[in-house]
Amino acid sequence: MKNAPVNRAALPASDAVPTLKRAVRKARRPRAAMRPVDAAGSGFEARLSDAVQAVIQEEVQRMTRRVYARLPGVIAKTAVAEEL
Repeated sequence: MKNAPVNRAALPASDAVPTLKRAVRKARRPRAAMRPVDAAGSGFEARLSDAVQAVIQEEVQRMTRRVYARLPGVIAKTAVAEEL
């Protein structure tokens, strides 16, 4: 069977096609500051950021413990279902 002719006008330009090299280059760019950092307020922002990160870490640990606690039951149910 013959291949259908390719409509070159419908293909995106090579600049529009993302490449791994372009993605890596984009990821390595330093992040631009969205707003100027106030020296007086930066201490507060750092403490606030640390507090938020601590809460996130606690929640991650709590959820991880809950998942690990449920695993034996899930494994047992799956084993029973396989035996049927």
